[in-house]
Amino acid sequence: MLNSRTLLIVLTMTLLLLSACAPPPPPTVVMPETEIATSVPASKAPTAAAQAVQQVAADALNVDPESVTVLKMEEVDWPDASLGCPQPGMMYAQVITPGYKATVEVDGKTYDVHMNANGKGVICSPKS
Repeated sequence: MLNSRTLLIVLTMTLLLLSACAPPPPPTVVMPETEIATSVPASKAPTAAAQAVQQVAADALNVDPESVTVLKMEEVDWPDASLGCPQPGMMYAQVITPGYKATVEVDGKTYDVHMNANGKGVICSPKS
C-alpha cells in the first residue's frame, strides 16, 4: 500500500503532467486597420512632408514643384503598401504604412497624392 507522502507526490506529478498537456490558448486575432486619418490644414502641415507632396505631384505631372499648391493634407496609416491606390496585377506588402494623403491643385485641376512617411508617393485619379 502507498503511504500518504508517496500518494501526494504521485497526485502532484499527475496534475503537473495533465496541466502541461493542455492546449495553448488561441492566438489573438488582430483585424486589419482601415486608413486612419488625422486632418491637418495644408498651412500647418510639416514643411518637409508638404514639399515631398509637391515633388511627387510635380514629378508625376511633369510640372515645376512651385506650380503645385497643397490644399489639404492628412496624416494617414495606410492598410498596406499600395498607399490606398492599388494597381491591377501588382502585389503589395500587407503592413500598416504611415504616411500622408494630400489634395493638390495644378493648373486648375485637383489631385489626390498618397505618400508613405519616407516621401515616396503616387497620384490617384484627378478629382476634377
